[in-house]
Amino acid sequence: MEHHYHYYPAQQDRPPRFSVSRLSPVRNGAALVAGLLLLPVTGKALHICGDEPGVLMAALAVAGILELRTHSRVRSWLVRVLTCNLLVSTVVTPAGLYLYGYLLTGVWS
Repeated sequence: MEHHYHYYPAQQDRPPRFSVSRLSPVRNGAALVAGLLLLPVTGKALHICGDEPGVLMAALAVAGILELRTHSRVRSWLVRVLTCNLLVSTVVTPAGLYLYGYLLTGVWS
């Protein structure tokens, strides 16, 4: 009687989703400065979309997903620029202020 044992190769260790090595102050500082420099472009883009807080919420959700999914160092820096830009946009653009108003009051204006 022959026995056929299936060989399953050992799974390779996946890199962790969150790594402390990705928290380099120089890289994050440069991404923050680049995000601040792009702030006028983001403000105009949000204004074209009608300064709707929903557009900003969707963009923040996309940035969060990209933060979790990006493993390349170059792409991760670009995603970090986007994230920094959008986070600062929530404080200085009308769409961001509407978003905070909605979160605090529950009234969608």
